[in-house]
Amino acid sequence: MTEHYIKTAFRNFFRNKLFTLINLFGLATGMALSIMLFLYIYNEMTYDCFHENRNRIYLMELASESSAEGTGISAVATAGYGPAMLREFPEVENMVRFSSPEDGYLKAGQKNYNFTQIMYADSSVFDVFSFPLIRGDPATALKNPYSIVLTKSAAFKIFGEKDPVGEVLLFNSDHNVWVTGVAEDPPANSQIRFNALISFTSLYHMPDKYLGVDGGHNYYTYLLLHRDASIESLMERVPSFMEKHINYKYRDYGLLLSLRFEPLQKIHLFSGVSGDLMTGGDPQLIRTLTGIAFFILFIACINFINLSTARSMKRAKEIGLRKVAGATQKSIILQFLGESLLISIISLLLALAAVEIFQPVFNSLVNADLSLFDQKAVVILSGLIIITLLTGFVAGSFPAFYLSGFEPVHILKGVVHKVSGRPQLRKTLVFIQFLITSVLIVSFFTHFLQLRYLRGKDLGFDPDQVILIRLTSENAMKNAGPLIAELKKNPEVSGASASTGFPGPGITMNGYLPEGLENPIMIHALDVDCDYLELMKIDIVKGRNFSPLSGTDENAVLINETLARQLMWNDPVGKEIKRDGTFKVIGVVKDFHFAPLHYPVRPLLITAKPWNHYYYVSVKTMNKLSPDLPVKLEKSWQAVNPEEPFEYEYLSETIRDNYENVEKQSQAFMYFSLVAILLAGLGLFGQAVFNIEMRTREIGIRKVFGGDVSNILKVLSTDIIKTVIVANVISFPIAWFLNSNWLDNFAYRIPFPWFSVPFTLIFCILITLITIGIQTYRAAIMNPVDALRYE
Repeated sequence: MTEHYIKTAFRNFFRNKLFTLINLFGLATGMALSIMLFLYIYNEMTYDCFHENRNRIYLMELASESSAEGTGISAVATAGYGPAMLREFPEVENMVRFSSPEDGYLKAGQKNYNFTQIMYADSSVFDVFSFPLIRGDPATALKNPYSIVLTKSAAFKIFGEKDPVGEVLLFNSDHNVWVTGVAEDPPANSQIRFNALISFTSLYHMPDKYLGVDGGHNYYTYLLLHRDASIESLMERVPSFMEKHINYKYRDYGLLLSLRFEPLQKIHLFSGVSGDLMTGGDPQLIRTLTGIAFFILFIACINFINLSTARSMKRAKEIGLRKVAGATQKSIILQFLGESLLISIISLLLALAAVEIFQPVFNSLVNADLSLFDQKAVVILSGLIIITLLTGFVAGSFPAFYLSGFEPVHILKGVVHKVSGRPQLRKTLVFIQFLITSVLIVSFFTHFLQLRYLRGKDLGFDPDQVILIRLTSENAMKNAGPLIAELKKNPEVSGASASTGFPGPGITMNGYLPEGLENPIMIHALDVDCDYLELMKIDIVKGRNFSPLSGTDENAVLINETLARQLMWNDPVGKEIKRDGTFKVIGVVKDFHFAPLHYPVRPLLITAKPWNHYYYVSVKTMNKLSPDLPVKLEKSWQAVNPEEPFEYEYLSETIRDNYENVEKQSQAFMYFSLVAILLAGLGLFGQAVFNIEMRTREIGIRKVFGGDVSNILKVLSTDIIKTVIVANVISFPIAWFLNSNWLDNFAYRIPFPWFSVPFTLIFCILITLITIGIQTYRAAIMNPVDALRYE
C-alpha cells in the first residue's frame, strides 16, 4: 500500500512539473538561508559558554572621567590592578591578565613562522578559563619567565607530529622561549583567541614595561569570583580601592578613574567598550537577523502551503472519482499528507545540500567558521526537522481533511469551488512579504552608497602606492635608518620614511599639558622622521616642517587644525606643550583622517622624537605598485636585517579593511533582498494561481459579455497591486528610521538615499505585474466555453 502511495505521489509530481519545482525551490531556498542564519545567531548567542567557570568570570573595565575629555571606558588597563584586587578583595578567587594580542615570529632552527594573536598571560589562565592542555602541566606551564604554550595548530605548523615540549624558539629575534605545553585551539565562538601564550612573568624581566597600577595601558584583566561572592559587594569597596592606589595622584589633574566589571557571557554582544580583545557582536544585528530568518522560513512555508492548496483545487475531481471508485477518506488523507510531507523532506535535503555548497560564502560575509556538521547544527537541524514535518502536514491538511470530507456528488458538481480561500489572510501575507522586501532593498542601497562614499572620500593624505614595512624586532627597529638608506637605492622607490604608527586604523593617545591649561588633556600622538609628511602628502598650513638641519626639532611638535581650534590658539606657532619635557609648536598640519571615518578628526600632535623606536617604515613608489616590488624590497631588508623576517602590507588595503564590515553588510542585504524578492514572487504566483482557480468561471462570463483581456487583467491584478503599494508606503518610514540610525554610526556619512524609495516602489510593482500578469493573461485569453465548462 505504501509503495502505491509513493508511486502515485511521484506520478503527480511529474505530471505537474512546474508546481513541483516551484514548491521544491521555494521551500529549499527558505530553509537553506534560515539554516545558515540560525547557525550564525546560535554561534553569537553562545559565545564563551564552553568555560566551566563562565558564570563567575568578569572582565575588568577602566572608566576615566576628565574635566576636559568627559567620560571614556576601555577594556584595556594597566597591569597592577589584578594582583592588588586579588590581595585586597576576599571575593576574588583568582585573576588572569593578558597582553594585547600581537603579530610575531617564532623561529625554529633556521625557519621563521609568522603567527597572529600571540599574547602574554598569567599562569592562572588554565585555572580560570577552560582551555584544555594536550601536553604539559596547567599549574606550571606558564609559571616561569620565557615559557610558551602553543595551540595544537601552531605546534603542528612548527614541529609537525613531534612533541614540542622542551623545545626552544626565538620570539621576534629578541628572546628565547621554552615550549612548556600545547593547548587545544580556542573555539571559534571564544572572545579570547590565541596561537601562543607567553608567561606574563616574562614581562617583569623586560625593560620599560611599567607593570604597576600607574603603568602602561596595554593589558586585559579577568577576575574569577568565589562561588558565594557577589559582584555588588565588591563594587561597594572599589572607590576606596581606586582612591588608595591611583586617584589620590590623578585628582589634581582633573582626572578620576573607576572600575567596572562585565560578566564574561555578556562581553561579546553587550560590552561595547573600546579596546575589547576582538570586535564585539551587534545585538541589534542579531535581533534583525533572527527576524529575517523567521520571516524567510515563515514565508517559504506559507508559499508552499498556498501553492499546495491552490493546486489541490484542480485535484478535487480526482478526489471525487477516487471516492466513487471506493477509496476511503483515510486513504485519501494519507495520500495527500504523504505527498506534502515528501515534498517537505526533499526540500530539506536540497536545503542541506545548498548550505554545504554556499556555507563558505556565508562564512566570509559574517566572519565566522560555521559548519553544518558541528554540535551547534544538531540543535538547528532538530528544530528544522520539526518545522519541515509541520509544514508538510499543514500544507497537505486542506486537501487531506477538507476536500476528502466532501461527498463525491458535491465535488463532481463543483460545490468545492465555492470555498473563499480566506482572501484577507492571503493579502496579509503578500503585504508582509513586500514590506520586508522593500526595507531590505532600501537598506542595500544605503549600505552600498555609504561604502562607496567612505572609499572615495579625500582623507587628507595619499595612501596610494605606499607599502608599510613592519619593524618586527628590537634589532630591526634600531636599523630603521640604514634600512631607509638601502630602500632609497631602489629606482622604483621615490621615498621612504619611519614612524611609530600610520594613518588609517587610528593612532595612540597620551596625556599632554598645553600652554594655558591647568590640567593635562589626552591628545593623539604620532612620531615621525623629517620626510614623513612629504611622503604622505600631508599639508602644512602654518609654520614649517621638521628639518634635519635644525638641532632643536627633537623638542618640537606639529599640531593639527582640530587641536589648534580646541585650544583656541589663533597663532599656535611658538606655543609650548609639556610631557616629560617642553615641546615648542613649529607648525600646523591640515586635518587628515588618521582614524576610520566612523569618527571625527580628533586632536593630534606629531613629534620627531619617538619614545623608544620607530615601528614602521613607509615606502612610496614611483609608479603603480608592481607585483614583484615586495620581492625587491625584501632584498633591501635582508641586506640590513639578514636574520629578520620581512613583513609588509599595502596602506590602501589596510584602510580599505576599516570598512570590511560595511562591505559585508551591503553584500548580505543584497543577498537577503534577492531571496526576499524570489520568495515574494513565489507568493504572488501562488496568490495569482489561487485567484484564477477560484474565478475561472467569472473570467468566462466576463468574456461572454464582452470583457477584453486588458479589462480582465485589471480586475484580477488591482487588489494585489494595491496591497503591494500599501506595503511599500508603510515600509519606507521603517527603512528610513533603521538606516538613518545606522548612518549615525559614522561621523562622515551620506544623506538618506531618498531616490531608493520610488525606485523600490516601481521595482516591486513591476515584479508584481510580471509575476501575476503572465498567469492572469493566460486565463484571460482562455476560450470562454472552456472556462464555463471548467467547473
